[in-house]
Amino acid sequence: MNQISALPNPLEILFQEYNQGRIESVGFRSFTLHAGESNSYRTLKSALIVPVSGRAIFSFEHEPFIAKRGLFLHGCPDKTLTISALGEQDFHYINMYYENDRPLLFSHKLKNPEQTFSILEQILKLHPDADIRSQYQQEKLTEEFFAQIFADFQPEETYNESQIMSILLDFIAEHYAEPLTLDALAEQVNEKAGHVSYLFYKYKNIRPIDYLINYRVRIATELLRSGDYTVTQAAHEVGYRDACYFSRIYKKRMGFPPTRILP
Repeated sequence: MNQISALPNPLEILFQEYNQGRIESVGFRSFTLHAGESNSYRTLKSALIVPVSGRAIFSFEHEPFIAKRGLFLHGCPDKTLTISALGEQDFHYINMYYENDRPLLFSHKLKNPEQTFSILEQILKLHPDADIRSQYQQEKLTEEFFAQIFADFQPEETYNESQIMSILLDFIAEHYAEPLTLDALAEQVNEKAGHVSYLFYKYKNIRPIDYLINYRVRIATELLRSGDYTVTQAAHEVGYRDACYFSRIYKKRMGFPPTRILP
């Protein structure tokens, strides 16, 4: 007798995609659909859909899902999506978009809905193009959002690792101009240096030292564009005492020397 194999868990598939660096946010956006209204369009990207208030039906080419506070939905590109608000209350929801062609359609319960909403509200208030610190803050909050999405799948591991990464990224943001080492980062979270490297590869797909260098280069770029700093001064501000060495690193990362962006 043939044994029927269990269908793969779509959230597990999504979690694996995330661990392999295949899910990277390209933006968050808030929407409101008024009571009794419907909206229909062709989806272009994958999206994590988080209902905030009200209720609606999301129908992906006649595959319906109830959307309400406490759940999240996953949608995929190249589908005709019809959203119909239910009841007498406006339906408010937030989408996180990302590029991925895997055809996953499902809904799942949020383990910590209020915390998830708080994270999303903070993200929506940010203007990531404003400066490097806003960009960093959005990256950090996005990682916290993913931790909430996957909290029910691997709650302890995901949450603890997310906490560790949050501490490490905060530490780099505050001390990037100091002579940081991998051991110094590991000491901040009471972990082995090898585990810190593993976490950076897992969550950022980069070595800790490369993340630090990229962060310094981005800060230096802002300083140089302001017109208030010379190359030497900008180098000193981000932790390089040798301006020539800084210029070599900058050119290697950016493809052009730092003098090019001086006003």
